[in-house]
Amino acid sequence: IQVVAAPAIASFTSTSPYAFPTQGVTLTPTFSNGTATISAGVGAVTSGVSYPLTPSASTTYTLTVTNAAGSTLTSDVVITFSNQVPSVASLTANPGTLVEFGQSVGVNWTLAGGPATTLTFGGVNVTGQPGTTFIPERRFAYGLNASNPVGAAPPQYLVIAARGLDLFSGNMGGLGNNDGPASQSQFTDLWYMTKDALGNTYLADASSNSIRKITPAGVVSTFAGQAFQGGSADGMGSAARFSYPIGLAFDANGNLFVADTSNHAIRKITTAGVVTTFAGQAGSSGTVDALGTAARFRNPNGLAFDNVGNLYVTDANAKVIRKITASGQVTTLAGLDNTSGSVDAVGTAARFGTLRALLYHPTLNCLFIADAGNSTLRKLDLATNAVTTVAGFSGSSGNTDGIGAAARLRWTCGLALDNQGNVIFADYNNSNVRRFVPATQAVTTIAGNGTYAHVDGPAASASFLGPVGLWVEANGDILVTDYSEGTLRKISGGQVTTVAGTPLLQGAADGNRLDARFNYPSAICSDASGNIYVTDSYNYTIRKLNIYGSVTTLAGSPGQSGSADGTGSAAKFSNCYGASIGVDASGNLYVGDSSNHTIRKITSAGVVTTLAGLAGSSGQATGTGSAARFTYPTGTAVDAAGNVYVADQYNHAIRKITPAGVVTNFAGLPGTQGVADGVGTIARFSYPQGIAFDGLGNLFVTDSNNNSIRKITPAGVVTTWAGGASGSADGQGLAAQFFTPTGIMALSDGTLYVTDKGNNLIRKISPTGLVSTLAGTPNSYGSHKGTLPGTLNGPSGILMIGSGDLLTTGPDGITQITGSEGQ
Repeated sequence: IQVVAAPAIASFTSTSPYAFPTQGVTLTPTFSNGTATISAGVGAVTSGVSYPLTPSASTTYTLTVTNAAGSTLTSDVVITFSNQVPSVASLTANPGTLVEFGQSVGVNWTLAGGPATTLTFGGVNVTGQPGTTFIPERRFAYGLNASNPVGAAPPQYLVIAARGLDLFSGNMGGLGNNDGPASQSQFTDLWYMTKDALGNTYLADASSNSIRKITPAGVVSTFAGQAFQGGSADGMGSAARFSYPIGLAFDANGNLFVADTSNHAIRKITTAGVVTTFAGQAGSSGTVDALGTAARFRNPNGLAFDNVGNLYVTDANAKVIRKITASGQVTTLAGLDNTSGSVDAVGTAARFGTLRALLYHPTLNCLFIADAGNSTLRKLDLATNAVTTVAGFSGSSGNTDGIGAAARLRWTCGLALDNQGNVIFADYNNSNVRRFVPATQAVTTIAGNGTYAHVDGPAASASFLGPVGLWVEANGDILVTDYSEGTLRKISGGQVTTVAGTPLLQGAADGNRLDARFNYPSAICSDASGNIYVTDSYNYTIRKLNIYGSVTTLAGSPGQSGSADGTGSAAKFSNCYGASIGVDASGNLYVGDSSNHTIRKITSAGVVTTLAGLAGSSGQATGTGSAARFTYPTGTAVDAAGNVYVADQYNHAIRKITPAGVVTNFAGLPGTQGVADGVGTIARFSYPQGIAFDGLGNLFVTDSNNNSIRKITPAGVVTTWAGGASGSADGQGLAAQFFTPTGIMALSDGTLYVTDKGNNLIRKISPTGLVSTLAGTPNSYGSHKGTLPGTLNGPSGILMIGSGDLLTTGPDGITQITGSEGQ
């Protein structure tokens, strides 16, 4: 008896389930224990061999394997033939095309016509999937593209948006007071820092009048005080008030002491978070040695404890070093009240310049002192009260490593002790971090190349924007507060990284709108074709964002200020820090070239001419062209007749320029500041900035210093439309409040949108004068992606684009506001 193995088919595959006139398929059979054939004219086949075929109709191919005993096994491959292009029959989103920021959207579709061999949605391959799920971050037309070898279907688009704040172009970095994950947090101007026994980091966020905390897990919160709410109140946590706190130090019992600089006081925060005033008295400055609140300070800033609980203070404006015992008794150790100099001597015979930080050295029983004004590092021997200069040379600043007086420093700042007993100090104006070795008095540079910038990377080539506070970790890593941009940096293993805060990423790069870089973009507008124009203030350029999302430089040359007329990069501007841009029916732009005191005209081809005013010559004169004078003009607007209206900011007036270049006074009296309604030059303004026309020919003005929105009729009648008092209240007309309103745009129906810059808000004013807040949170600032109302960082220009979204300019980019009114 002969036993024959049963036939077996391991696989029978095709390169595609579809065949087309220009593309066939390849069948590959894999089998064993017999011989095989494939139907439909293919015939006998060998296992593992591929067979190219070009069917002209839909066909079912059958693989049959037969063994020696005559047993068979079959397997089918169905090939669908098509000579049709695919088409998109439907494209839908669930739950809808407008969702909350961070919410997922499911997208489904149905196809018709020929099968799709390539299918992408939003640039992502979704071939073979019945749908896809994703999280949108901005309003965007996501395209479904279907194609096969016969051809491609016209793409179908689905506009999906997330209600919230997102990046439109450039970046959303910079100063702020946002808590949350360290990588998304924002600070204002960080001064000194310290750590508790649990590894939490505490930072003095001076301009926000608060103490911030970062957990070891990298979560930022506000520990004490309330952002931008100054004062001197004692209390628990957020109920307490500070005024520009700078110095921080923990005592042995875990209490945090704060140099509350502008309150001229030393505050104490218990482990339970209760804030009290330990020494000095808020609002009362001086240099009085006494007990506790009977003592007086004059802008104290640096703090340091010794091993027995004494607290030492750099009393900055008094130019002395103070000591506070554990019982609160204040004495003066060195320096003479309000007497500056650079004298090494004992006690009150010593003289200091501008004092910053100080550091207790337990081994040497001394204080090291950052004498910023003298650009030196000083030492105070606590046994003798003798003051000596140990590094740098008073009156001769620089950036040179060396021994003692041979080294050159420039505005010494924060101090910390490393694990070898060396003094690490922040050399603020040299933008670097340096080391002082007490045994040899050698000064060396640890990190920073002396360039004022934010650059992470190898320590020697990294850059800082103003290092101030320092802390040395147990493992030797050095934490650095970068004052000017509100970030926390780390020096570790020869590398500098950013560990908290959102740095400004400024520049002048063109390209894709998300890769482009700006340097304080301000005024923004669009033309009839949907192109967007921005005055890129500190790049001295006018930038263009076309409808495809590409950023180019229309006129001016980055980093080159001047006043030259010309085409493209041949033209020169001097700080076009505008609040609005006028655009006429032909697409010409009219820009207030503020620092040149001129009004410039820019064609769509980038040809720049000076319409009125004379570069470098400010004034109030009326006249034609260069005979007229302006003083820091900012906003412009164009009426239906082609007349250009100018917010002549420092002249406190609205000026009119005819198409022939004739300048007259339209409203307000140039050179006369005030607040008064009336006709023409009878009215008064105070630093008007943005202007915009509605559909009826009314001109609306952001009267920034009067915290109001003014309306000017075509006849020149000026009234106060909304606001008039400093604050952030919504309401009807004069009941509403603003704080330095800047940019403005108007819809044809009279609806206004305003950047309330001092409040970091976007406001809407209805045609009846009702003011509401669309985005931003009062007493908070800093821009990053998230839900509404969110927070904004000094919004300047304002523009509504075709989708109904709002764009606003900030320090390093353009923020998109979606769904603020449910659109």
